[in-house]
Amino acid sequence: MEAFRRQRVGRRRRHRKKQHEIKPVSCAHESCIMELRKWMKDVAGFSTELTPAVFHDTGRGLRTKKSVRSGDCIISLPKCILITTETAFTTQIGTYLKQWYPKLQPQACIAVFLVWERHRHKQSHWYPYITSLPEDFTTPPYFTDKELSYLPDLVQMKARDEKKKVVNTFDEIVTFSKQYWTEFYKVLTYKDYRWAWSVVNTRSVYMEMEHCEYLDESEPNNIALAPFLDLLNHSPTANIKAEYNPNTALYEITTYDSYKPYDQVFISYGCLGSHKLFLNYGFCIPGNVNDEVELEEHVSKVIKREKIQHRDKKINLLKQKGLVSGMTCSNEGLSWKFWIAMETLVMDWDQLSRILALYLSRQKWSSLMTVDITEETATPAAKNLARGIIQEGLFQVRHRERYIEQNTSDADDATHVDLAQMLLTLEKSILTKCLPK
Repeated sequence: MEAFRRQRVGRRRRHRKKQHEIKPVSCAHESCIMELRKWMKDVAGFSTELTPAVFHDTGRGLRTKKSVRSGDCIISLPKCILITTETAFTTQIGTYLKQWYPKLQPQACIAVFLVWERHRHKQSHWYPYITSLPEDFTTPPYFTDKELSYLPDLVQMKARDEKKKVVNTFDEIVTFSKQYWTEFYKVLTYKDYRWAWSVVNTRSVYMEMEHCEYLDESEPNNIALAPFLDLLNHSPTANIKAEYNPNTALYEITTYDSYKPYDQVFISYGCLGSHKLFLNYGFCIPGNVNDEVELEEHVSKVIKREKIQHRDKKINLLKQKGLVSGMTCSNEGLSWKFWIAMETLVMDWDQLSRILALYLSRQKWSSLMTVDITEETATPAAKNLARGIIQEGLFQVRHRERYIEQNTSDADDATHVDLAQMLLTLEKSILTKCLPK
């Protein structure tokens, strides 16, 4: 998604009784789009009924020129205009990529390819596609350390890890290219590599590739860049099927939604909440039905202050049964795993030991607690502990909001600050709804 909706409060003219709909603005005649479509037609005979436009709530996207019915294929791309690791290995730089040590992961491999092709400018076969790509992104690697500090705790930790990953892979690429590929080393910059990495991270599609002996196998080789298709924006409610068809050698997207002429057409990246959308793609969606807040860190802080009998044993038990990572809350309430954890933590150890013995005999963890445990059926002690944990979460959100208010400056990127505030707002909203009565 090219942009996220910014929530701004503006003055309305008094004589306006209602807000008029903001119409999308066509960008089909922009030079980079026209050159991209001409290149795709010349290379692969590509044609489509989708056309680019700028929408007030999602930024640049694609709309349809005709009605679309459920089951229609909205776009199909020939394999020859997809960029995969196979593409990189079969070009003139393939010799260097095959010798790389330590072996590159697929994302880094395609990123190196993009940096090189961007450097080649108009000499690159992929020049029309590269010039259509965004110049920068709103993903974690583009945040300064100060801007990262505005994010909610858990999101901030994951964002710092993502930024560190980009820096570390860049350092490895510098080390190899300095010794074995000096031509690339001379043009390589962190800014260019960060851009290329972000292109792959935010715009690639799933496409299973054959095993490649030259790649690091710690991550699957299943990504591809798809020109023009990557202009489609994400909607959490979009119902689509995206796959490579080996019989036709086409990457096809079929929609199971219906659209009227000039409607924006959407795809779905999956059932992702705003935290994951931000970390992977650099945007949030207000009212996202998949939003949730992870509570593990808040639980850890609170139970250290509480007098929990056999606390460490109980925590280890919850970890063994995979219940710690599932402690979340959403607009639908606190998760079942969270309530199981609360009941486990407040339960008398002798009683818990008897239940564990029953579990060992039945080999069913559901025998530990009532399966349909909710706030209504939870014990008072579990509710009290849960209330303290949610209050801890709300305290952390308010603390971060005050921190932003006191520390933001003109040096901060306004978009980055807006994103941090949106993430804090959604956390506060969900936590408030889930606060046990």
